[in-house]
Amino acid sequence: THRVMVTLRQGGPKWSDDNEYIKTVIKFCQNHSDEYEFVFVPFQPTDIELNMNAAARVPNSQFKDYCTQVDVISILDEIAKCDLVIADRLHANILSACAHTPFISLEYKPKNRDFSESIGLEKYNIRVDRVSSKWLMNTFEHIVNGEYEIQKLRNEVVDKRKSIQVFSDKIKNEMI
Repeated sequence: THRVMVTLRQGGPKWSDDNEYIKTVIKFCQNHSDEYEFVFVPFQPTDIELNMNAAARVPNSQFKDYCTQVDVISILDEIAKCDLVIADRLHANILSACAHTPFISLEYKPKNRDFSESIGLEKYNIRVDRVSSKWLMNTFEHIVNGEYEIQKLRNEVVDKRKSIQVFSDKIKNEMI
């Protein structure tokens, strides 16, 4: 079964006052529910209602809540079971990278683009006011057809982990 995680954030995006991109994402999921299973996962309690309602509107989908009782291990396990994550929450994209799961970043603030650029995958990031059905479909197809740079993602994550370890060792040694 092909599985896609979607995480949407409640509240007006920085780039525009409406949530048209949310409608586009939900419509995309509805159009692909015969071939993909979707799981809607909020990353903040304020996002629960939005994601629960989205899951109710998409056939072959479910809603899972790992944020009311924070469960990082379970959310990582959930992400690892997915072929793709579509998210506007930065932490969902970061955890996707940690699990080596391809992600589409829906940028509501520059920090989303900054993260995507930091691992060389900025072409999978789009500002929420520029999300279109065509872009989402083309990017999705690119990923599911195996053209996503998964090895690049893995290499970047490994390099970042090493860098963080060196930095934390340095701090630890300076404290002694």
